[in-house]
Amino acid sequence: MKKGCLLLLALPVALPVQGMTLDGLTVGYDHTDYSAGYGKKHIVSAELKSVFDRGAAVMSMARGYRDYDHGESFQGTRGRATVWYDWSPLLSTRTGLSLGDNSPVFVRREVLNDFNLKLLKGTVLTVGGRHASYFHNTEVNAFSAGGSWYPGPVILAYRYTTYDTVGAGGSYSHLASVRLRDSQGPGYTQLFASTGTGAYTYDWSPTVRSGKLHSLSLKRVQPLTENVSLNLIAGKQWFETPVASYSGLNGQLAVTWRW
Repeated sequence: MKKGCLLLLALPVALPVQGMTLDGLTVGYDHTDYSAGYGKKHIVSAELKSVFDRGAAVMSMARGYRDYDHGESFQGTRGRATVWYDWSPLLSTRTGLSLGDNSPVFVRREVLNDFNLKLLKGTVLTVGGRHASYFHNTEVNAFSAGGSWYPGPVILAYRYTTYDTVGAGGSYSHLASVRLRDSQGPGYTQLFASTGTGAYTYDWSPTVRSGKLHSLSLKRVQPLTENVSLNLIAGKQWFETPVASYSGLNGQLAVTWRW
């Protein structure tokens, strides 16, 4: 990994954490059905959230199965930890570490860090870096920049990311979202749209492919009771590779308990 990436991704080693308490548990199921004989993917997951003075942490585990419909299938397991921390009224960070086994179902190893700057009221600017290792030892370094704007109940967000894939060259992606909070309660609806090239396809194929990826997805967080909410996501991805074009239809269902 390049020295600049190492410095950007340096994990905080001594956060002044005080008063950590458990906040919630989420269990979910994720299914994707691919067209043109590219198979299916199933993922079950569970995550535990804790909150503490000036921050929060989420620990999660996932188990997945990927069937390529050509006599080739894989199973995989992933563990992930993410920490959010407010260093000051102007600066906060998101730091993540993910470890998986050597299969194309999940990323093998990932470390990321985002720096969030609150320079203006209702606006957050974000810069970040990420290093990931995939199946067949594909190494990807990524740097991103973007921001969020909070005009009333609406949150508008955008992020541009550049990728440096070892042995395969550079690529990029755009990700935009619009989130509308309910007039009452913690529920919300969010629309995501993305387009990109190159590295995005590595998450879905056991071989290195260059090409393009476009996606749309809609998320709904629906409170059922004061402590229980239902999380629903429906989306579609379009893949364009040198050998074929195909799509993926995705659905996710999760339940969150908070206490």
